[in-house]
Amino acid sequence: MNVLQGKFYSTAFRVKDDADFEHNPAVVELLKHIETYSHKMEGFRLYCITSKGDEPGTRLRVARPAILGLLDDTGQSNLALEDTLGWITTLQNHLHPDDGIVVMNQGENGEAYQTYIAADCAGWTRK
Repeated sequence: MNVLQGKFYSTAFRVKDDADFEHNPAVVELLKHIETYSHKMEGFRLYCITSKGDEPGTRLRVARPAILGLLDDTGQSNLALEDTLGWITTLQNHLHPDDGIVVMNQGENGEAYQTYIAADCAGWTRK
């Protein structure tokens, strides 16, 4: 199962270019399978993603250095994520370089884990 399938919600994040994010064909395809929410705040737009039909789960925003620290702490920074659909790569291509995304996932068997995404790396807490 890809990490953006099943039940999940993310922290808030910025993208490099709002118009490109909202109209890019890869993002348009991704949004057929997940929900996205946005809110303008302090002069820029924040986005978050959830599983289809779900509401946002948090208003937190995470900076890139925190993502790198979380990946280092979990020892998962070199573990490849299952991204056969290209959804993590799509988010990475648009993510503002100063921001990161934490996705709180609920696995099919009830297992909870987090996925960490920065523009140049991604990992998760699952072992």
